[in-house]
Amino acid sequence: MKKILLGVVLTISAFGFSQVPTYYNDVNLTLSGQALQNELATKVTNTHTTFLSYTPGVWDALKQTDLDPTNSSRVILIYGYNDTDGNSNTDRTRGVNNNGGGTTDWNREHTYPKSLGNPNLGTSGPGADAHHLRPSDVSRNSSRGNRKFADGSGNSGATAQGHWYPGDEFKGDIARMMMYMYIRYGNQCLPTNVGIGAATTSDSNMLQLFLEWNVEDPVSQLELQRNPLLENIQGNRNPFIDNPAFATQIWGGPQAEDRFGNTGGGSDTQAPTSPGNLVASSTTQTTTQLSWEVSTDNVGVTGYNVYRNNSLLTSVTSTNYNVSGLSANTTYSFYVRAKDAAGNLSILSNTISVTTENNSGGGNTLCNTTITSFPYTEGLESGFGGWVQSGSSDDFDWIRRSGATPSNNTGPSSASLGSYYMYMESSSPNYSNKRAILYSPCFDLTNASQATFSFKYHMYGASNMGSLALELSLDGTTWTSIWSKSGNQNNSWKTASINLTSYLGEKIQLRFNGITGTTWQGDMAVDTIDLSTSSGGGSSDVNLRITFDNYPEETSWEIRNDSNQIIYSGGTYGSQADGSTINLSRTLDTGCYTLIVNDAYGDGICCTYGNGSYALTDTGNGDVLASGGAFGSQDNKNFCVGSSAKNVSQNVLNKNIEQNISLFYHYPNPVRNNLFIKMKDTDNVSYKVINRIGQIIKEGKLTNDTISLNTLPSGLYFISLSKNGQTMTKKFTKK
Repeated sequence: MKKILLGVVLTISAFGFSQVPTYYNDVNLTLSGQALQNELATKVTNTHTTFLSYTPGVWDALKQTDLDPTNSSRVILIYGYNDTDGNSNTDRTRGVNNNGGGTTDWNREHTYPKSLGNPNLGTSGPGADAHHLRPSDVSRNSSRGNRKFADGSGNSGATAQGHWYPGDEFKGDIARMMMYMYIRYGNQCLPTNVGIGAATTSDSNMLQLFLEWNVEDPVSQLELQRNPLLENIQGNRNPFIDNPAFATQIWGGPQAEDRFGNTGGGSDTQAPTSPGNLVASSTTQTTTQLSWEVSTDNVGVTGYNVYRNNSLLTSVTSTNYNVSGLSANTTYSFYVRAKDAAGNLSILSNTISVTTENNSGGGNTLCNTTITSFPYTEGLESGFGGWVQSGSSDDFDWIRRSGATPSNNTGPSSASLGSYYMYMESSSPNYSNKRAILYSPCFDLTNASQATFSFKYHMYGASNMGSLALELSLDGTTWTSIWSKSGNQNNSWKTASINLTSYLGEKIQLRFNGITGTTWQGDMAVDTIDLSTSSGGGSSDVNLRITFDNYPEETSWEIRNDSNQIIYSGGTYGSQADGSTINLSRTLDTGCYTLIVNDAYGDGICCTYGNGSYALTDTGNGDVLASGGAFGSQDNKNFCVGSSAKNVSQNVLNKNIEQNISLFYHYPNPVRNNLFIKMKDTDNVSYKVINRIGQIIKEGKLTNDTISLNTLPSGLYFISLSKNGQTMTKKFTKK
């Protein structure tokens, strides 16, 4: 049921209640521990009188509750952080009616994933409780999937351990939503099932992590906006938004903001002393370390708010903070305010100005990485890879983008391959004759016998749209143009291929140097960058067929090469009909790959809600390289393509790995000298070591459960064991 109360909600102060909301008139706020938890649980359960439908109920609710308080035509996207980087995956806001399943749409993020509930939350009851449902970019929602929350810093994203950090701006929101889900749904939504970290001493189901996030990230204006609207829509409120200190009363931990004045703050109106001696150190192009002296308070300091350019950046409990995500050669201002449990804020600390280091551009100063393993491929699907913006030696930056460029009659409408490409935005103020430079990592061609650099380019616009050059340097100072184009090259992606034979034996760096013309119709784009040192090897055309279950909006996929780089990707597919089939044609160089199929809900694409399936086929010979459908959150299949690699991928990998992968294991991996084999019976076992294009490098009888690989060059290989007519194959890496 849709009920509009925006005019009322937007007048609510972000700094505290003048009095306790009447919603809590029948709640004993003097309780603590389990007694208060039970009291609040009863309240939010008994007042939850309207249960939303997943469609359209949740859609309608979010279009009211999550409007940007500064722009009611847009919603705030949880986990988002940047509307201006040209990457829709990181958008913080989006048009309120741009919801759906397309790549530039927003959809419904279950912050408590359905599959982590016990039992599964489904799409009704807890699965349609808007107190934990938030708008999210479709692709970023898929990236989060059902990853558990874990600590981190900066913007949202997967942690090194494969968990999920919601970002500095949203970690408090997440903590308070998880607390609500726990008291509302009990054992079905335990905090320990959705997060990583130590449990509290008072309750083995509550994570210390959520108590800390509740303190470090105070209640936001958006949360204050959501709560009364959801009370009007569903009947109940999230108590931890109204008063974060409830968490401290129930589970202990660091003192959270007391917005009612009854949990330790009382009538405290005395603010903490100002943090002293704020300084910055260890400043780089993108980071700086802030530190300050401790503040004091008549009751106790609970944390510090850190401000950048007069806007709240984050809240911390320590007296230091590492600021990341800064731009090179840019000046920022910072100050800090201390706070106490009653919500009193100190006066400002001293304000400091910090200028990040200048990214001078060029050559070896930007060779943070050197590529020594080939072929090298950068598809721009998850960032710029090792490519670096010039900084101060040009006029503006290259931008990653999916879909069409913003201007009409210029630029591509989509990527050459995959979803993303990079381009020069030539609208004002980026013309006339303005330059954008992007530097590559270094490429070590010392041992190469042949080298070719290729890429896709798109130059569509007016005849005076400008020029694009590829330049090469051996010293980072002197640059030589090795390829260039100027003017309109028509509305299509074209291939550039440059022979680097003249530079064999050298360490080189490349850069794209684009110069706009005298028109705004001059968007120039680059995609699918490749440097190969092989003299041949060929390629294979493949077809990925996906038959969806009843939830195409949950399905995505990617193909990664043996260096774990994303070559192709797609999804999710909210615009596809339930049970429909799509066929995607792609071309792969000879080699070995991994197909990864993801399901955001965690039940695969068969057979709970439909009979979906997928199959990857080599269209040249009809061989099925990988197939499946029944899995959980993710299905990974290894395969190889190419005339000689076919014997590995089709006859060995597909036939035998799935059935026999548990029959032996090998270690260490990666290996330097000896590869050890562990299996039930090693008598009469023969082995073959096969490279990634199907050549047998070494073979023999297995003796002493050991295979010596001292003379084997570094790279990716397969170990194939045979016994009694049965063959088993696995992958390993030689250092």
